[in-house]
Amino acid sequence: MPGRTPGGRGRTNFTSEDDDNLAYYLATIYPNKANGGRVGIKAYKDLMDLSDEPDFAWARRHTAHSWRERYKKNQPRLDPLIDDHAEQQKDVGHHFGHDARSRRHRLLWYYKEEEEDEEGEGEEQEHQGR
Repeated sequence: MPGRTPGGRGRTNFTSEDDDNLAYYLATIYPNKANGGRVGIKAYKDLMDLSDEPDFAWARRHTAHSWRERYKKNQPRLDPLIDDHAEQQKDVGHHFGHDARSRRHRLLWYYKEEEEDEEGEGEEQEHQGR
């Protein structure tokens, strides 16, 4: 029979907090809508990669495709929220080819470098303890 599986995981509704988190995330990687990228799946897959980090635990509530569809279907309402968040971020003002507020290329690397630093510190402590 069509429909939901009894006892299976039900649908998780989006909240206004989800929308605000999504708007903030998109503002950090695509502050300017004209530059594109907000509807592509990569941003949402990257969000899921970040969901293991405490700052992004909220992303686990939905799948990458759900987040993307949420943005696509609610662009007129979400774009002003994204713009508000983007305005609050620091604009360094050099404007050489990309918006300097965009953290798209740094966000995942930041968390990966942090993990590597923690692993390196643990190895140093073990070595010093011998």
